Amino acid sequence: MTPQPVHSMATEAKGMSTTGNIVAVCVVAAWLGMLAWLGLSVDAQDRDWARMIGLLASIEAVAFAAAGALLGTTVQSGRVGDAMARAAKAEQQAEANAADAAAGQTLAKAIQVSATAPPAAGMDALQRAGALPDEAGEQRRLADLQRLAQALFPE
Repeated sequence: MTPQPVHSMATEAKGMSTTGNIVAVCVVAAWLGMLAWLGLSVDAQDRDWARMIGLLASIEAVAFAAAGALLGTTVQSGRVGDAMARAAKAEQQAEANAADAAAGQTLAKAIQVSATAPPAAGMDALQRAGALPDEAGEQRRLADLQRLAQALFPE
């Protein structure tokens, strides 16, 4: 399974539609209205109270589901936004790490080539003649590698 880029996930992380929000608010308002009606009907007959309680129970179940949907999308949208921001940051860090890894491989190859390369033309003759100490060639190679490392990994 191929992971989706962050920008395509952003379009999928949506809350409820406007119609869904309106319906949910209306259902919760109906439940609150029913509670108010029950509060005002304290002098009703037992038979009427039984019917009102049954009606309240049915509206209450739907109202709690609607309230959960409203609150759930609000709470989760913040979490989704945070997760997408963390994913974007992780992708940027991964790209930076990949670039550093490629530069490290380049430096490693340069060190391997330098370690196995013969001395520069004329250097061997100067060293045999005593005009150039053995360490000068090595110092030059190390300085070249140091410049390469500084170019690949500027700080």
